[in-house]
Amino acid sequence: MFTVKTAAEQVAAHLRNELQRGRWVGSMPGRDRLARELGVDGSTIERALGQLERDGLLESQGVGRRRLITLNQSGKRSKRILIVLYEPEDTSHYLVMELCRCLHAAGHETAFAPRSLTQLKHHPERVRKMIEAHPSEAWIVIAGPRPVLEMLAQMPRPGFALFGSISNLPLAGTGPDKIPAMREAIDSLHKNGHSRIVMLAQSIYNDRRLNKVQRVFLEELATRDLPGGESCLPVWDSTPEGLHQCLVALFKENPPTAILVDDWQLSYAVQNFLSRHKGDDYRRVVCICTDYHPCFKWCRPEVSYFYWKPAAVMRRVVRWANNVARGRRDFRQSPVKAKFVESEASLR
Repeated sequence: MFTVKTAAEQVAAHLRNELQRGRWVGSMPGRDRLARELGVDGSTIERALGQLERDGLLESQGVGRRRLITLNQSGKRSKRILIVLYEPEDTSHYLVMELCRCLHAAGHETAFAPRSLTQLKHHPERVRKMIEAHPSEAWIVIAGPRPVLEMLAQMPRPGFALFGSISNLPLAGTGPDKIPAMREAIDSLHKNGHSRIVMLAQSIYNDRRLNKVQRVFLEELATRDLPGGESCLPVWDSTPEGLHQCLVALFKENPPTAILVDDWQLSYAVQNFLSRHKGDDYRRVVCICTDYHPCFKWCRPEVSYFYWKPAAVMRRVVRWANNVARGRRDFRQSPVKAKFVESEASLR
């Protein structure tokens, strides 16, 4: 099958090859110079350089300044970066596929761990042993619970936490900073008359520790004298049956008027539950997803959700991988600010 590439895609492919050959070191030539050299207009060059930024090969230094080359140019590739998924099905998640694409574009190899966090029951020691047994030089854990990350942070092998609670740990990582978005969402719900707000979180693990976002959720409820405690942040078995039982229990007494869900797939399951039940208690519920997925733009009526820039997350992961390939220690933690995207449905 033939695919026709745009001029910008062709230029990006050419520049990528030149970068991998080591033609430029440190910083990239400017747009005008590249346009003269390749005989194309500046806007085409800009789109091509933008693609290389999204792939993690370049990093913008601001308007009027040359882009920093972040591609691994040391000639040494990581043998393999092990990716530990949250669930086995996450191999098809758009972020995981984009993660692999960006790492491959930067010259790294990836492999999925033989078992996911859910398959290992989030057991820190089991996760550690699995990583140690794998012939990789570095690892990435996706949405790892705090106890797991505390264990892995002690390993000598370089690691990266993608979407996990890593504050005060000697471990590199990135993910959305959802605290400002959470404050904004609760404030909006309260102003619109919602008196019973519940959050369903898969990330309440066996030890029932709350993460920062969940603590802020409860603090925001308390500030407004709204019901709080475990009734608003229930602990439930992270299975389809467990979710159904939790939802049934929520509507037995004092039904919620708004439900926040921390996973985009769970948000569809909650919406399905609500649509299958009749009565005002179910119809009036506003569902907000504190996760993000591109499929939300296809929803009618529109849904409310927390949004962050996936490209910024990918750039940070690639930069860490490049540092590891160069033998550099990298423990930088770089959160990406999330914002609350509100639909008209949540204003009712």
